[in-house]
Amino acid sequence: MPILSTSNVETFGLTIAEAQAMGKPVVVTDSGGVRDIVTQNTGIVTECSPEAFAKGLIHMIQSLDSYDPETIRETAKSRFAAEVIMHQLNEIYRQLHDGILYL
Repeated sequence: MPILSTSNVETFGLTIAEAQAMGKPVVVTDSGGVRDIVTQNTGIVTECSPEAFAKGLIHMIQSLDSYDPETIRETAKSRFAAEVIMHQLNEIYRQLHDGILYL
């Protein structure tokens, strides 16, 4: 069963990332941060209108078998696991320290 989000504004979309970590495909509106979380293999991003969302949901229902829970889980893990985030933050801090990156 897919997870749905009809939010108008999402800064990150923790619920969507958590759903993907559980292997659930998602249908979401293009409401900010979720557009960077959802991939072609993990779900569908629609425009923020009832009609577009309905079309996305119908497409998800018709193609639900093409979403592999293990692939969705692994995608989420490779992008959002604690080790991955720590490595990314350490790289940012290193670049700031070395003067390569400026805020």
